[in-house]
Amino acid sequence: QRGSNLFNLLRPEFVKSYPKPLCSDAYSNFCAKSHNAAIDAATAHLHANVIAQLGRDLPGLVQATGRDFSSFRLTELIHSRGVNVRHLGLLLNHVHTLPSTAPAAEFKQHCRAMILIEMFARVVKERMRAQLRKRMKKLKKPLEEPYRRLVVDYLNLVMGNRPKSDLYWDTSLKRDVMQKFAGVRPDALLFLPPPPESTTGRGSRGRLFGLKKKKSSSASGGLSSSSSSSSTPPPTTPPPSTFSSPPPPSRPLTRPTHQESTLH
Repeated sequence: QRGSNLFNLLRPEFVKSYPKPLCSDAYSNFCAKSHNAAIDAATAHLHANVIAQLGRDLPGLVQATGRDFSSFRLTELIHSRGVNVRHLGLLLNHVHTLPSTAPAAEFKQHCRAMILIEMFARVVKERMRAQLRKRMKKLKKPLEEPYRRLVVDYLNLVMGNRPKSDLYWDTSLKRDVMQKFAGVRPDALLFLPPPPESTTGRGSRGRLFGLKKKKSSSASGGLSSSSSSSSTPPPTTPPPSTFSSPPPPSRPLTRPTHQESTLH
């Protein structure tokens, strides 16, 4: 990509740990092209050794948190190892191919879930910002309501429980993730299988986050008549269905207008 030498940079942590000096003007017109080979060799070392080692270490680092996954900072960890966030797809590849005999292999699925969530969250953020920029360019008005409505509608599409939301996750978001995080393998991007006891039917989101279908009230709520009579205390007030007529709707206590006072 033209001009990528201005933004596809190596992390300073990696440059410090790399044994050979690197030219900051490589792949530009400010220095000889012979410096490009050193950058290519450093990038190959980053992909083949640094990211691969991080993929092997990640399950053990997650295990050390004591299952307190909310306190685990994935981006801070990979930055400290000299790995860019744009290489999360390559990191996912290495975690995906870890053998079952690897140390802390039981935390492999947790690592995959954290990486996938980070990747999809960044794509969702970029898509929403792109839509906001497009709407602002079209309206050219200093109003908040159109942008609030756009954000609400987009979040409903992402978080909604509709076939349209499932289709959006299975097509558009997957495609954008593969474009943003180059090098990710399609089989590594397959979503996590649902837990054995769950019956997910919400597309990729359900398989990624372990979401379950909402059960009906008859299937999930009710206790049997014997258990309800023994463990549940009797209601203090009769249920609404026993009233002969529904109660009148409540009205706000407002001062009547002149027309209302004349009618009554």
